[in-house]
Amino acid sequence: MKKLTKKQVEIMKIFWASEHPLAASDILKLDESMNINTIRASIQSLLKADYIEVAGIEHRGNVLARTYTSKIKIEEYITVSYTHLRAH
Repeated sequence: MKKLTKKQVEIMKIFWASEHPLAASDILKLDESMNINTIRASIQSLLKADYIEVAGIEHRGNVLARTYTSKIKIEEYITVSYTHLRAH
């Protein structure tokens, strides 16, 4: 499991706290201190690292938005991170 950056962990915390799949714009609404471009880049990295998956596509106003959901639970991430730290 790939180690996440601070920003990726922040985004994962939002996914873990949500009961529903989220689009990049939803994450921005939940944390307006983030930049939409940073959110999108982080989502792409999280997809590649297999932390999140595409949940679906929804109409948002006049556009289609991809929604994402976490593939791992927070407990799994903490366990792996802790194990990784102890190994070094």
